[in-house]
Amino acid sequence: MHDKNQQDRTMTGLIITREFFAIVAYVVLFLISLTSGSEVNIGATLIASLVLFARGFDASEYWFQARVESKKTAPIRIGVVLIMLGIRLAAAFAGAGLVVFLLLYLLESIAVSTGLLVRFLRDKESPKLAKPDLETPKSLLATSWLLMLSGIASQINSRGDIIIVQVLLGNTAVGLYSAAARLSEMFYFLPVVFMTATFPRLLRIRTKFGATSSEYRKELQRGYDQACWVGIGIAVV
Repeated sequence: MHDKNQQDRTMTGLIITREFFAIVAYVVLFLISLTSGSEVNIGATLIASLVLFARGFDASEYWFQARVESKKTAPIRIGVVLIMLGIRLAAAFAGAGLVVFLLLYLLESIAVSTGLLVRFLRDKESPKLAKPDLETPKSLLATSWLLMLSGIASQINSRGDIIIVQVLLGNTAVGLYSAAARLSEMFYFLPVVFMTATFPRLLRIRTKFGATSSEYRKELQRGYDQACWVGIGIAVV
């Protein structure tokens, strides 16, 4: 996609698409929360689900990932997560209530999305944004439905444990579990950082020696081994 105008339309269309599905998800989650019969649960859902609208603007990060330049955005995400984790711990020791943690959760998402969007708009090579249109979102949806299914499956896989904890142990346990889970979620950025560091070298070797060469296969296996042992090390910790 070398056409500058097409890049502008694609980025804008991607954000519009994400915001549309944020609205759909927000309504669905609200309707599900009504089945709880608890005003606290309904209010908490309405507040926490606002992060969906902020995350719609995380689409700007994909442009950097496509260019293997995640190093430009990783510090933003890591920095915000670490700062908010410290604030959460302080709030926990201070005995803060549910609303405080919900607002901190929302604030973290807004801070990350804002930082990513500002970094995108300030980058000299970024495509910026274009006038919204309907054709681009339609085209994106038509060509990405398999990725949508993959994303849904990923969310079910990563959030299914929270539903199980809710059913077995109740709301308090869910809150504690979710707070603890953020510690492991902090490391989600590592695969992106790892690929950013290794992909250019893999690409050079593949281009020079070919996809079936022993040099390329050896370097590929080396990358798999390193990623595997790093993952095991994090899991142990």
